[in-house]
Amino acid sequence: PVSEEEITANFGLSDEGIIRRMVPEQQAEAAIQTYYEAYETALAASSDPFPDIKRALDLLKARGIEMGIVTGKGSYTAHLTLKYLGLADYFNKVAAGNEHHNVKAAEIQKILTAWQLEPSHAAYLGDADSDMIQSESVGVLPLAATWAETATIHKLDSMTPFATFSSIPEFIDWLDENIPLLEHKD
Repeated sequence: PVSEEEITANFGLSDEGIIRRMVPEQQAEAAIQTYYEAYETALAASSDPFPDIKRALDLLKARGIEMGIVTGKGSYTAHLTLKYLGLADYFNKVAAGNEHHNVKAAEIQKILTAWQLEPSHAAYLGDADSDMIQSESVGVLPLAATWAETATIHKLDSMTPFATFSSIPEFIDWLDENIPLLEHKD
């Protein structure tokens, strides 16, 4: 048995990286395959995203905001999650985690470079303390989502997110107040 604290202590690594750290080497590949099967079964059984998340994404899309995902999940589970939740079409870029170390800051920077966007013109919404640290290290606005039971923002001790949202409607209200309708140049 593995405690929740042991698992969350490894957040920032991909699913595969966490499993490889916690399972003996000779059992790791079988454990990863079992994890993939269980993960897909769980997604198929509950393929609804958080209530109102599509409303938030639709608002951002309508305002002309480029959206990408930078996740600690491995590539397989990241794409599987977006597919099952019906969210894949919202995101222009999907950057997955690494088995060996947290690559979120580097992946955020790669997306900013690809979009030719200054960090001060971008935000990262995350639910983990490491998300806030990684986004701040790149210079993007750290926004904290605490609506999930698994959020670990409360563990932060060295920084404070720019804004913290305990519900998606609260996040939508903030977007409405702070994200203007962008003019499209033809």
